[in-house]
Amino acid sequence: KRLGHACVGVCHCPTSNMTLASGQCRTKELEAAGCPVGLGVDGSASNDNSNLMEGLRHALMINRLTYDAASVTHHDTYRWATEGSARCLGRDDLGAIAIGKQADLAFYRLDELRFSGAGDPLAALILCGAHAASRVMVAGDWKVIDGRPVHMDIERLRAEHGAAAKRFLEALQLAPNAVVGVHRQQVRQRVVDVLVELVARGVARLRAGNARGGVHRGVGV
Repeated sequence: KRLGHACVGVCHCPTSNMTLASGQCRTKELEAAGCPVGLGVDGSASNDNSNLMEGLRHALMINRLTYDAASVTHHDTYRWATEGSARCLGRDDLGAIAIGKQADLAFYRLDELRFSGAGDPLAALILCGAHAASRVMVAGDWKVIDGRPVHMDIERLRAEHGAAAKRFLEALQLAPNAVVGVHRQQVRQRVVDVLVELVARGVARLRAGNARGGVHRGVGV
């Protein structure tokens, strides 16, 4: 009730919660108290593929386990991922397909074998496990076409990420249990330096995306 009275928005990150065994978000109680509830994927340290559609599936499953099957439907998870997330961001121009709202759209193909026989396409995307969007539009600008991001050199990005990950692992391997004192501090600083570099590159890419058409990313808490 105190969170709801303070209008605190809560970003539910079910995949991260299950990966870390950090507990189950009390979504129904939070909404009943007046808190906006959104949906996120958290960071790569606790969600290996950052797939929001997978997050919707996990949200449906874990909330049915927390409450019961009749109390939580796929419509609830879609609401958290769209309108709820927009409320968490304090944005009234996002979260719905409507006149006057920002044109943020994701398109999925339903001609794969896993969707065969599905009667409800919205339920099928979650229950049958859609993996990747065919097209994604953000603020009227195509960001994904035929399943591949545009305005981005994927091969270069993977090479840079692989190199940074290798340096990170090497820094960790330099810190065996027996290492103490100054050397351990040096290793810790090297790990921090690598993390700062990764964050700086990510921020730079987000700013570049914003300059090209207004990319908006949620933050999991």
